[in-house]
Amino acid sequence: MRFPILLAAATLPLCAFALKSYPMPNANNDLIGRVQYVHPEQGDHIYQITRRYNVGFYEMIEANPDMNRHSKLSTDETLKIPTQYVLPNVPRKGIVINLPELRLYYFNEAKHVVQTAPIAIGRFNWKTPEMTTRVIRKQKDPVWVVPKSIKEESARKGIHLPDVMPAGPENPLGEYMLRLGNWSYLIHGTNAPNSIGKRASSGCMRMFPESIEALFQAVPIDTQVQIINQPIKVGWENGELYMEAHEPLHEAAMSRHEEYDYAQGVIREMTQDHPMNVNWRKVDDVIEASSGIPTLISQGKASGPTPDLERDSSLLHGEIEYTVPNDYE
Repeated sequence: MRFPILLAAATLPLCAFALKSYPMPNANNDLIGRVQYVHPEQGDHIYQITRRYNVGFYEMIEANPDMNRHSKLSTDETLKIPTQYVLPNVPRKGIVINLPELRLYYFNEAKHVVQTAPIAIGRFNWKTPEMTTRVIRKQKDPVWVVPKSIKEESARKGIHLPDVMPAGPENPLGEYMLRLGNWSYLIHGTNAPNSIGKRASSGCMRMFPESIEALFQAVPIDTQVQIINQPIKVGWENGELYMEAHEPLHEAAMSRHEEYDYAQGVIREMTQDHPMNVNWRKVDDVIEASSGIPTLISQGKASGPTPDLERDSSLLHGEIEYTVPNDYE
């Protein structure tokens, strides 16, 4: 079992966590990293914390629901830094982007490490789609050929974009770009780092400038890219079962019962060859909190079947409230 570390919030260079690397766990383990607890520095806002520790805006809000997102933070408060992750339940290959988590994983086989960083994804009306594709091109200092749809939307807001925007500090693609096999979608940098960890793009995936630079250097052409939708992840750590829950994408919102059914299915899949007793009330608590923090849900080897929610309605406590799209922008 992993225990959190209490860290002082010493000033760290931005490159310190540009693309955080963890040893690749063996096939029987699915957790990487550790939760950290820190005190803000004098004058810190949430955006200094997210960039310093390479976590996303909504990851920090999920882990610290009472955190002030609009003004300076107190140096007396203790913040939970959600830097422990259950790996997505897909083959550990290439780049994996989990949309509800707003996070990218790169399974670097050459170095036998998992590298991860927060991302921004498409807004509610400019969705980033689920797909399996590949990196087909890498470009430093990209030129942005502005799509007609984006030009038209910007014009309605009184912003008139050129047909082509040259490389430079005003270019929203940043300094590095990976083009995917689906030509319309990119993984790129940004000139708006405060957007990382939000639904803020027109469908592409943005990264902190230092994160995309590190990914650009690490990823070869033809690397597989899986874009998935797993609001609930379940995985093993030293024979114990952990669960990590995030708020589902607004357009895929489920009732509380549907979300619990979804979790049940994921747990059943993970335990079909390794029976365990599961604390189903703890599962319900994890769903309700949706803190993004891996939480122990097992309690020894199984002695009976998985409970049927239709017959055990005492585990359900009404409906979850979902964030409206404007809260992501």
